Formats: sequence, C-alpha cells, structure tokens
Amino acid sequence: KSETTKSEPENLSTKEDKNLSEKQEVFVYQLGFYSSKENAQNLVNRCKEKNISAQIQQVTRPSGNVYFAVIVKSTNSEIGTIIKNSGFECYPIFE
Repeated sequence: KSETTKSEPENLSTKEDKNLSEKQEVFVYQLGFYSSKENAQNLVNRCKEKNISAQIQQVTRPSGNVYFAVIVKSTNSEIGTIIKNSGFECYPIFE
C-alpha cells in the first residue's frame, strides 16, 4: 500500500504541474544585465543563497554584442515583492 500511496501523489503532482503551466500566468523579472557571464553567474549564486531560483538568458544585440540577463520566472504573483524583500532590485518583463 505504501508504494501505491507514494506513486499516486507523484502522478498527481506531475499532472498539476502540467496544468499550472498551461493555466497560470508566468511572471518574469529581470534582476541584472551583464556583458560578463561570470558577473551574471555571481548574481544567480547570490539569489540561490536567498532561495530564489534565477537563470541566465543570453541576449545577442543586432550589433553582435552578447549580454547575459539574470531572470526569475514564477507563477507566484508575489515574486517581485519576494525578490525585493530579499535585497535585490528587479524589473518586470512583459512578453
């Protein structure tokens, strides 16, 4: 029974995650924009210390210059406030 009980919530969780991504709005915030990937990674690491899951998005401008944006994506509408209360500046990204 315990094996069945364990597998059922996993399946439900997977279905819920799939439904959330289809139905809920995703909020995107930019925390930094760097010409150095190392600096972007340093910010990602600082975010991780505050339990904020940030990622690096590489951006190539028409000039050919490459930049590294540090962004956070979440379905939590309060994520901007959470980021700011953790000591980071952030700006919403509207796609």
